[in-house]
Amino acid sequence: MRLSGVRSGAALDLCCGPGRHSTALADAGFDVTGVDRSLFLLDYARTRAGDRKIDFVHCDARSFVREEAFDLAINMFSSFGYFECNREDEILLRNVSRSLKPGGALVMELDGAESVAAIKGRTSWQDLADGKVAIMTGAPSQDRKHLGIRWMLVEGEQAKHAGFTLNLYTAPELVAMLKRAGFGSVEIFGSLEGTPYDHTAVRLVAVARKR
Repeated sequence: MRLSGVRSGAALDLCCGPGRHSTALADAGFDVTGVDRSLFLLDYARTRAGDRKIDFVHCDARSFVREEAFDLAINMFSSFGYFECNREDEILLRNVSRSLKPGGALVMELDGAESVAAIKGRTSWQDLADGKVAIMTGAPSQDRKHLGIRWMLVEGEQAKHAGFTLNLYTAPELVAMLKRAGFGSVEIFGSLEGTPYDHTAVRLVAVARKR
């Protein structure tokens, strides 16, 4: 809200997952729509929402459009770049542009190619309350165009594995995509606190405004 300057109206939480940001926006007074393709996560989001009036929609982000319906759109926590080609990522951005009112804002928060390249330690772990250990490792491809993520959940002597790949973009590449998608001005930050996108950046945050 601080970065976008949008403090009221209709908000779109695209790729809302378990609804963490949807519920926070609803508590701030927004009329919220959360969109995700995972029925499992949407069920979790509805439980989290309780009696909040949030419209949770089961839909692929490449298909969801509500023409000029929203004042604010968010795409958080590296929910961008999962598709097989860059063209599909750009379709998502065009959909958001079409769904925003003129002057509306999109806030994106993701891994940037520059900040990923600067990371030295690529493995982290977390002790969970039930005694399990979650381990995550990430490695960029040699050309820095993709980020391979691998998860391992360890319970005693047993381990479950999962993995996925993200498309990586530099800040200039993301800005160019956003402008092709119909956005006018685009600001780039290194965190949600609005810090510069420089060698200290931990994330790539873009604030794009529709023409």
